[in-house]
Amino acid sequence: VGPIRKAMLDALEPLGLEVVDPHGHPFDPTHHEAVTHEPVAEDNEVGPVVVEVLRRGYVWEGQVLRPAMVKVRG
Repeated sequence: VGPIRKAMLDALEPLGLEVVDPHGHPFDPTHHEAVTHEPVAEDNEVGPVVVEVLRRGYVWEGQVLRPAMVKVRG
């Protein structure tokens, strides 16, 4: 399955497909689906941050096909 997935991504990425893998980035509800939440460990964090990606998402020419399923802190 792995080689088939890689071949599909290699064929579709030049046509406009983007893989959404937001680990460490600020949470964006338009591109991410928060399924779990953990409390803030430090007071200096600004806004919710993605700490774990449970399922990567996909964007086609700027339109979200599937949001990334993520764990959020903050």
